[in-house]
Amino acid sequence: MEPNYEEDLYFGDKYCYLYPCTGIYRSYKKEYIHQDDVNKESISEMLKYSDDLTYIKPEYKDYYIPVVPETQIKFKNENLKDDENENVDSILCQPLIKAKEIKDYPCYKCIISGHRSAVIKDPKTGIYYRLKGCGNDELGFNLQKTEGVIVEIVTRGSQYDSTCFRELYYSGLADENLKKINIPCANYPIGFWKYGKDLHILPKDNIKKEDIPTLENQVPEIDKYCGIFRTLGDKRLRTHLLCGLEKILEVISQICVNKNLINEELLNEIKKIFPEPRLPDKIETFKTIKFFGPPANVEFDDWVKKPVYEKSHYDSIISCEKLKKEIIENKNLQIFLEQCENYDEMNNLLSIKLSDKHKLMSKNIFENMKNDQKNGKKFFQTLLNIYIRIGYEVGKIKRCLQDANINWGSYIDRGCSYHCNAHSNNLVVLPQGNDSLLSPLDLDLAFSKDKMFIINKDCPTFGQVDLSYWYNYINAEFVDLSLNLCGAEDYNFDFEKNKSKNPDSLTIKIKNTIRYLLSDCMLENYMKGYDKLPSNDVLSDKELKKDNFFHNIIKLALIATAEDIA
Repeated sequence: MEPNYEEDLYFGDKYCYLYPCTGIYRSYKKEYIHQDDVNKESISEMLKYSDDLTYIKPEYKDYYIPVVPETQIKFKNENLKDDENENVDSILCQPLIKAKEIKDYPCYKCIISGHRSAVIKDPKTGIYYRLKGCGNDELGFNLQKTEGVIVEIVTRGSQYDSTCFRELYYSGLADENLKKINIPCANYPIGFWKYGKDLHILPKDNIKKEDIPTLENQVPEIDKYCGIFRTLGDKRLRTHLLCGLEKILEVISQICVNKNLINEELLNEIKKIFPEPRLPDKIETFKTIKFFGPPANVEFDDWVKKPVYEKSHYDSIISCEKLKKEIIENKNLQIFLEQCENYDEMNNLLSIKLSDKHKLMSKNIFENMKNDQKNGKKFFQTLLNIYIRIGYEVGKIKRCLQDANINWGSYIDRGCSYHCNAHSNNLVVLPQGNDSLLSPLDLDLAFSKDKMFIINKDCPTFGQVDLSYWYNYINAEFVDLSLNLCGAEDYNFDFEKNKSKNPDSLTIKIKNTIRYLLSDCMLENYMKGYDKLPSNDVLSDKELKKDNFFHNIIKLALIATAEDIA
């Protein structure tokens, strides 16, 4: 497989264009960061963002920028003036912004990463950088209405002083702590751009002024920033890996239906693998803990250190031990498992909607897997190993951040809107050769236990320190992450494109049944990883690095979702 194709799988190959624009660059150093202690003044400073922007202008009523329940994190570098750029021999020294392609204008081609960000590879060093907040698509910084308890009008495409320095700081802090469990943070802080209030693409002598697109900069009184990070990847756990694995399962299910190997009656027999209370139809059948308050007579510190779920609530899921036994003994399940080894038919069905490039990649991967198959590698057993490893790593990551008193970004915002940054699309997939499969990112709304206070006006302790909410939020993160990991819709993302148009078809019913067998084992190991319990089912770091078959299945999943942007 060609090396550049391999990189495309983990970083993407959908491109846009970056142009030099007005602004300044600053490199990040931890000693430049300052955060106020919790006091009346520091709380008041942050709470201004819990209101709309009428404090700037009356016409900015219902205009908002993000607010976080912690004192402001500030960047202070007194050695440089605003009109000076740092002397950096890098593509980073000049602020860049996304815009439509301008003919004959020298620019940087970058990889699209969501609407507001981009990933760029330094042609000199080969290092990938994430540019978080370099324009909303190709518009600049425009206004957009949000849907929720409160209809907000927000500027899009940038970071702000409330989020940019926060993400730089917490990405570095998270990386320090995650290294203790042999997992890196996907973003490592490098610096930031502060865009000029008079935002425009810099002119070029050979380019006509009318050919340079005009960029929006709504609410120019609010400073716009772009955080810059060295990054390890861009393909996401939910949109790319898990949805890709589900597409592969759908292909295998289709083969079973095409050959009349599984009908409704036989599928019902396969469903009997699940414990009686477990119905593999909806994620809501998982019984999860209730959050917002520990049990009576339990100290808060004890509440957060102990498992936040009750074991009895998960009696309805199938265990890895049980599923492995069924793989060997269950004749009904083995009908499906036999088709998992039919690589030629799998490739034919999977390749139907792929580009020529990805068809070639898929064919090569299946050929390599055929050779491993001769040496005893089994597709479904390896697929199970992937789900187990995902669950265990995500549980470890969640617990590591929690032990470091880092909330990923889960809290009640203004107007009782609850949002959670601890979801499966905030984990990127790492290529073979790393000690972990996954790496977390997106810490722009992170905050700590030590400097948190309440920003929701409906709370009786608004504007005060109230640690009961810290523990509630941190435990809510655990629940939300477990649900989202196993397939529940995340309110921050639209997965409609990954859903079947015919959910009642036999193919989809088979796929969902098998998917929940795997998801149950993933959930079991998520809990073990969180509780720091050993799991004999999890592939070791050494095995993870060596297992080509394991990573070939992951590559197939990323190929199947190569057109999808998280």
